Amino acid sequence: MLGVIPFEKINDIHTFHDVKSSIFDNTLTTPPMNIAHLTKITIRKIHRSMQTNDFVFNSTRTKQVNNKEIYVLAIGESVRYANCSLNGTYPRKTMPSLECQSNLIFFHNYYSGGCSTSISVPMIVTRATAEENSLIYQERSIVQVFNENDFTTVVIKRGILSQISSAFLYQGVDYTVDVSSDAEVFQKIDSLSKEHEKLFVMFQLQGSHFYYDNFPEEFNKWSPNCKYDKGVESDSLYINGYDNTILYTDYLLNSMLDSLEKQDAIAAVWYVSDHGQTITATQGWHGSVCDENEYHVPLCIWYSDEYKLYNENAIKQLGNHIHTPINSDNIFYTICGMTHIELPKSYAHEKWDISSDQFEVHPRKIIVAGQIRNLDE
Repeated sequence: MLGVIPFEKINDIHTFHDVKSSIFDNTLTTPPMNIAHLTKITIRKIHRSMQTNDFVFNSTRTKQVNNKEIYVLAIGESVRYANCSLNGTYPRKTMPSLECQSNLIFFHNYYSGGCSTSISVPMIVTRATAEENSLIYQERSIVQVFNENDFTTVVIKRGILSQISSAFLYQGVDYTVDVSSDAEVFQKIDSLSKEHEKLFVMFQLQGSHFYYDNFPEEFNKWSPNCKYDKGVESDSLYINGYDNTILYTDYLLNSMLDSLEKQDAIAAVWYVSDHGQTITATQGWHGSVCDENEYHVPLCIWYSDEYKLYNENAIKQLGNHIHTPINSDNIFYTICGMTHIELPKSYAHEKWDISSDQFEVHPRKIIVAGQIRNLDE
């Protein structure tokens, strides 16, 4: 397996475009190249661990809080913006519960940093960008800044976070929790949030991953679909199943928000999908074509009533940017800004914090097939 990677390159693997895209990135979703891809990211994991064992941001809090605090970074799977009824244009009510959340802000112009999970998720949870992708392997993730500020940090292992090769994404976390379903993710959060006074949780859902069957029978609203009607020929088979998965995710997320609100804690939740989907009458995919449906994804930020008193200016600024062009570059800094965590100047980027009055728009760039594409040109 190692033969596919020149040995002189092993110490120089920092980005997804360091190795020829024709070998790896163009074929992430095709079975013949999975072994090569896993070999590549395993080498990077080893290399990264050597670099970041003693890494610290030396972050501090500019506002100390005596209240209970709960913060959750929830990463969705394969949810595209176009099918989210929160966008105000999709005719199906795929997110009816979240539409009723008064403290939820939905962003209409958020783009993912990549069209596959292995590219996009690291860019959500670290300071890495398409142009500075090496930061994935040179620094620790958002978990570290909460570790440095006396939070209990927990990663619930689901999706990419359950893979051994992705453990570098939560290096230094206090606890990891293994689950086997999306419903169990939220059960764990409910118990964890009641046990800890200062808590940060990060997880990724199975969500709307192909084959679009991640929903129980009570959420089988649109049919025929690819879960319950196998063998049926219909142009809507896959889109019906897909919409049912979003409906189920909506229910789970809403249940978590209701539970957090009841705890009278300063709480915030960031929900963002890793990438979207291209769906036809016979299949769904992502990563190879990467059209707008694969990188235009939902970003929602929810805050508790107690949070309003804690950081009213952040809420105001977030509301000013629901139509502003933003992408995964903004997530790390926005989480820090919303929780009053200050980074040293060498790591800070207040202009990318959408909760800051210093925020400025920047060109959104994405890694596609090993190449950097500017989506705002």
